[in-house]
Amino acid sequence: PSDQKQVRNLFITICIAIIVTYAIITNLGVFYLTVSKVLGALTPFFIGFAVAYVLNPLVDRLIKVTKMKRGLAIASIYIGILLVVSLFVNMVIPSIVSGTVEIINNIPSQMDRFSVELKALDLNNPQVSTYIKSTILTVQDQLTSWANIILENVSNFFMGLTSAIMGFVFSTVVSIYGLLDKDKFKKLSKTIIIASVGDEKAMKFLDFMATVNTIFSRFISGLIVDAIIVGILSFIALSLMGVQYALIFAIIIGFTNIIPFIGPFLGAIPAVGITLLNDPIKALWVIVFIVVLQQVDANIIGRG
Repeated sequence: PSDQKQVRNLFITICIAIIVTYAIITNLGVFYLTVSKVLGALTPFFIGFAVAYVLNPLVDRLIKVTKMKRGLAIASIYIGILLVVSLFVNMVIPSIVSGTVEIINNIPSQMDRFSVELKALDLNNPQVSTYIKSTILTVQDQLTSWANIILENVSNFFMGLTSAIMGFVFSTVVSIYGLLDKDKFKKLSKTIIIASVGDEKAMKFLDFMATVNTIFSRFISGLIVDAIIVGILSFIALSLMGVQYALIFAIIIGFTNIIPFIGPFLGAIPAVGITLLNDPIKALWVIVFIVVLQQVDANIIGRG
């Protein structure tokens, strides 16, 4: 009877799986739309818990160092974040927007000047001359396209600012709740896992997840700190070299540094490309700096 019951339950499960799969396949558009709406509604929760996960080591560290209560430690961190965001909004964002607009407006004149400088080299070969002119026009069109895309995205961001603020506030509330009730969530998760798979398997799984959490948490924290350090070093170096829009380029370099392998080089493209139009020699030094920075990051900062 026990075996028959297991077979019957397995048969029922397979039938249900087949029916559900068939329903999804025949109504794929509706299913996709429904899933998209559900995920969209749950996005603030995902963001909130992700923020709580990233900030939790910082909260624990602050509690350990200052011996303050958890609620006060969380409040202190969020006040600090609020101050940094306010400073960024009031000082950095206007500089980024005005700098982006200035880059777009200056691209044609910079390309014309670059073309004149190339002509001054007295290139007698008509094929080389034609190729260079074609390349200049292609680069100009590409840079203008990229700049317009950036400006359009910035404009779209500000147009959807109200919705973004509401999502940000809700995600912040969720993250605070997640940080405050971290132990309750851990206890509830542990109870559900034990009830699902039993004590022995649950303990092995929880030990494995604890190890994964430690490694991943350290990796994320190190990645963020590394990006901030790279951004600051880039801003200092580019400013000392007299590169225009140093702040914008430093933010791009720091942000893209999070992307493995190709990120640092993607972040260097705008700085090198725009500087090349103003001063080819300075652009060469920017390339040298980026290469040196990545070596320092890979061998010193990233291993710190």
